[in-house]
Amino acid sequence: MTSYWDLLDPKWKGKITIKDPKEPGGGSPLLFLYHNPQLGPEYLKKLFSVAGLTLVRDDRQQTDWLAAGKFPITLTSKATEVEEAKSQGLPVDVLDAHAFKQDGVGLEAGGTMLAFANRAPHPNAAKVLINWFLSREGQMVIQKTGANDPGQNSLREDIPKEHLPASLQRQKGVQYIRLWGADVWNRESVTKFVSELVK
Repeated sequence: MTSYWDLLDPKWKGKITIKDPKEPGGGSPLLFLYHNPQLGPEYLKKLFSVAGLTLVRDDRQQTDWLAAGKFPITLTSKATEVEEAKSQGLPVDVLDAHAFKQDGVGLEAGGTMLAFANRAPHPNAAKVLINWFLSREGQMVIQKTGANDPGQNSLREDIPKEHLPASLQRQKGVQYIRLWGADVWNRESVTKFVSELVK
């Protein structure tokens, strides 16, 4: 497979699971597909009608079905579940999203975020911390402490990435789709859209 459009091949009909958009968490593949300018709502309509997607709520069940061959393809936000199953000898693997680079690759902001409080007791100390956090040195430390967490992949391109899995290393020439911000995190439009598709 080299494109998300390959999932529309009739041979995959009824054989693909995807996370239910009503579930918590910011990494739902539906958000990526819905907000991707090269795919978007029209692609999702085709994906649900042609591929007959099965919505799942439990990451472990989704991985178990994948390992058992019940559903040979899963679009998941929890690649770590699949990686863990693979390390236990189960016949599963994660396809690097860069294989679909012609359709764009999702780029998420992880859980490492800072905010500056209004009327902080020591505003200059907070500024020093924030400046360090955003510096090259600070980002190297933050990224290294969470080497296996996709959320710990700094957007800075001037720091080493070799310790990260290949799938998390940004590549030149790839269009990355931003998957953070109020417009993306608001699931209401996606949830409503998908609810209409699965009626």
